[in-house]
Amino acid sequence: MHLGWSSCLYPLEACDFAAVPDYDGAPIPAADLPNDPVLLFLRKGRPDSLLRGREIVARAAGGTVDVRVVFVPSVAKWNLAATLVRVFRNRYRYHGTGRYHIAASAVRALGLERAIRTLENPHLRGKEDRHAKMRKLEASLRARGYDDAKPINVMLCRTGGKFDSLRQGHHRVSACLALGVERMCVGFSAAGALPAVFGRPEFARDVSMLTGHAADEWETGEPEIEGARVFLENKYINDTFLEGSFRGTPCIVKKTSKAVWSIGNEYRLACRMYAAAPDVVPCPLGRYYDCAAHAAAVIMAKVTGPSLTELLARGVTDAQADGFAADIRALAEALKREGILHRDLFSDNLLLDSDGHLKAIDWQLAIDRARYREDPWVMRHWKFRYVVFGVNPELGLGVWNDFHALGKVLALLPQTAAVKDVSAWLAAEAPQMTFAAPPDRLTRFKLRLYAVSLRVQMLLHPRKRAQLARRWHTIMDHPA
Repeated sequence: MHLGWSSCLYPLEACDFAAVPDYDGAPIPAADLPNDPVLLFLRKGRPDSLLRGREIVARAAGGTVDVRVVFVPSVAKWNLAATLVRVFRNRYRYHGTGRYHIAASAVRALGLERAIRTLENPHLRGKEDRHAKMRKLEASLRARGYDDAKPINVMLCRTGGKFDSLRQGHHRVSACLALGVERMCVGFSAAGALPAVFGRPEFARDVSMLTGHAADEWETGEPEIEGARVFLENKYINDTFLEGSFRGTPCIVKKTSKAVWSIGNEYRLACRMYAAAPDVVPCPLGRYYDCAAHAAAVIMAKVTGPSLTELLARGVTDAQADGFAADIRALAEALKREGILHRDLFSDNLLLDSDGHLKAIDWQLAIDRARYREDPWVMRHWKFRYVVFGVNPELGLGVWNDFHALGKVLALLPQTAAVKDVSAWLAAEAPQMTFAAPPDRLTRFKLRLYAVSLRVQMLLHPRKRAQLARRWHTIMDHPA
């Protein structure tokens, strides 16, 4: 039997299930269902029902239960276009009948939002005054709490036919979190799901299987960060970035429940680079794995100063340029000695620290030349294949050269004698520092599919046409 089910376990209030009847349809083979103890069942044109777990729900009265949502797809099993392409999928979308309650912090932790919308920065639509609507939402939440008549909507298996995402409610989630309103109402919708032959989202995951690193290399649990403050939320590869203090050292914490292999990879390679060139790489402080949340975190010493991009906007003196050129050469020499490729070196990722040195940050997608490997989660997603393979579009897909990238950074500085000397050295060394790992046929095919989706998006989103066109040309004009 072709069924789909949620990629997340949803912590819903147990009391909501008092009004949900038990499933009374034809028996469903156990092999067609996930193994979770509590299953909520959605069918088009029928009330939601509880497929499994009535006793567990009864015992949890007053608390929450972790619920997997199973649904009957309204899209035929092999109609992949309607499963994967939004304009077709929306024709088949249906909504469950139940209304359930979930904590706003749980919605954020599950990574369901496609973008973070705040009270100050709402999503703009034409000439509509969205700021006024956000002020009205804020006033309503302050006065009456969350209005259950307007549940947020989670669409099951929306992304790639496998992963859930929030369809409606981004502004409400952020507003609730900002105002301390935890209890929200949620409903579920569905359309299609990829057939099982394409794989299912992984649920019970072993740390060594998931991260590619031995379990005893990690500290477990949630890291204790004093004064932790979220300063960036990125719903693409990582979940949140926090700043605070770790064991007395100011730090930055990067957390992800998706590309966790890359977190272990970042820590390992950053440790090697810090040992080789401590003046130009921030100190790695730790890596943690939370078994319950299937999430990983890397902790790095905080670089306190501005980025080179900001410094260039303010104006860089000749003396500063000479110092920056020396730091860039030290970084390049360390990369060469260690056989490491950063792959994303540009002015935003070079920060000025309190010791006066530029430091290279964000080693998450760096690779060891001798042991090349990409993060498995990243490679399952078209958009991130583009980020990895198309980061240096002028070199071609799957071709990287840090020395070439650093040369472009130096070109932005005042052209002092020291800057020119380092630029000449980088140019001489660059040809032997090129690393190529062209995408295989399957990845090239999937990149082409992504290019087709970009064409569709250009038609649907005229305001983003220039940005989308650049991605399209990177894929189509620079074949591997």
